[in-house]
Amino acid sequence: MLNQLWKARNSMVFEERTLQIEEELEKARSLFVEFWQTQIREETRTRGNEQKHPSMKNWECPPDSVLKVNVDAAIFKNFNGGVGVVVRDNWGQIMAAASWIIPYPLEPREAEAYAAFVGIKLAMECCFTNIILKSDNIKIVNALKKGGNLDSCFGTFITDA
Repeated sequence: MLNQLWKARNSMVFEERTLQIEEELEKARSLFVEFWQTQIREETRTRGNEQKHPSMKNWECPPDSVLKVNVDAAIFKNFNGGVGVVVRDNWGQIMAAASWIIPYPLEPREAEAYAAFVGIKLAMECCFTNIILKSDNIKIVNALKKGGNLDSCFGTFITDA
C-alpha cells in the first residue's frame, strides 16, 4: 500500500505526471483490502491446525473485541522481583507485552497487586479499553471485584487499578 503511494509520488516528482488522487488512493485501498483478506484467510486456515505452544495449552481466548491482560509477579530473596504483562486478542496474538522490575521490596500479595496495577496501566496506555484482567492470585481477583479500602500498599495498588 505504501509502496503504491510512493510510486505515485515518484511519478509525479520525477516524471512530471499529473495523477488523480482519488484513483491512487483507491489503488492503495484495494491493496490494503487484499492484504487483510489474505491475512484473515491464512489465520483461519492455520488457527485450528497449529499445535499450541506448551505455555498456551490452558489459555482461554477472550470473547471477540475483548483483550485479555495476563499478569504475574515473582519475588526473590536477594532481589525485589519483577512483574510481567501479556495482552492477547481473541486469536491469541500478542497485542502488547512488558516486564518491570519491582522498584521496592513487596510481600507476594502486594507484588501480585502491583502486577495488576501495571497491567491495567499498560492496557490504558495502549488505548485498550475492553479488557479482561487475568491473575493467578484469587485474592487479587476478589479484591478487584469488591473494591473498597484495603490495608497496606496492596490496597493502594488495588484501588489505583
